[in-house]
Amino acid sequence: MTLQRISSKKGDIEVLNLPEAVPFVVARIYFLRNTTAGSVRGNHALRNTHQLLAMLSGTATVNLDNGVGRTQTFVNPDSPPLHITPNVWRSIEGMDSSSVMLVLASTTYDPNDYIHDYEAFLESL
Repeated sequence: MTLQRISSKKGDIEVLNLPEAVPFVVARIYFLRNTTAGSVRGNHALRNTHQLLAMLSGTATVNLDNGVGRTQTFVNPDSPPLHITPNVWRSIEGMDSSSVMLVLASTTYDPNDYIHDYEAFLESL
């Protein structure tokens, strides 16, 4: 999944064509911003929600854990959007007050979709 970049002398336009570029119907859009340096965002799993993360400014490290293996991805505005499937523990580190992350989600907010306890997450798999 990549953004289509159209460049000219005036600058760039980056396009995420829906629905071809997003493997789910988008039900919610939100931004992570004004993050206090050193804070960790996320630290949860979602039971039913797909998410697509795109860094608009700044940088971050996205840690993913599916209960079997862990990955760590450094993201910046030039990184392709990152698709997170349901039942994956995620934490986001390294953002600061100038960082902005766009999140597209497949569901509207439902507090019952969240698993905030890592041991409960492992037991749910």
